[in-house]
Amino acid sequence: MEEIHNNPYNQYAVSKLAEEKTALGLGWLNGIPTVALRYSITQGARQSLFNHYSGVCRIFFSRTLQKRPLIIYEDGLQTRDFVHVQDVVDANMLVLEKDEANFQAFNVGSGKPTSVIEYAEAVLKTVESEVELQIPGEYRRGDNRHSVSSIDKLSKLGWHPRRALQTIMEDFREWIGSIGGVPKQIPDAYTDMRNAGVVLTASN
Repeated sequence: MEEIHNNPYNQYAVSKLAEEKTALGLGWLNGIPTVALRYSITQGARQSLFNHYSGVCRIFFSRTLQKRPLIIYEDGLQTRDFVHVQDVVDANMLVLEKDEANFQAFNVGSGKPTSVIEYAEAVLKTVESEVELQIPGEYRRGDNRHSVSSIDKLSKLGWHPRRALQTIMEDFREWIGSIGGVPKQIPDAYTDMRNAGVVLTASN
């Protein structure tokens, strides 16, 4: 999706767009150079193993290393855009230095769709595991089917993502190893979301 198309469909998306417009508007009004960056799913080393918001990276790696099956929602063909945290850092530094970025919004992502099944298989390959992939016919309330950002606008300023999905996987796996592996008391996001009514079965 390009930056000019704004169609927030839930309260989270609405709040992000409101913050962006407020920042850009106040910056322009007061002559303070301001840029809004819209990050795709940012991943890499030091991503919290305890925070549910860390999402699929934390969940899939944690379950794989604990030799537990990976639970995939819908049919696993829904797509997302995953970007390495260092590429996000590079994007931030670029717009800080480029005056032509001022008072604009830019997407920051890989620009490439990755299905959840592809992501799960990449995790298993990285960990060299054969744990089971389970597709139990469940879905998360409010999830969109596909979410991939157009990065053409930021690329015209000279930024390009330089780290592939496999680099994200390898960096995260190496970091987990450096802290002694997955902690025993790590929260189970799947169970918590089921109990909260966020994960539902298709029959619901």
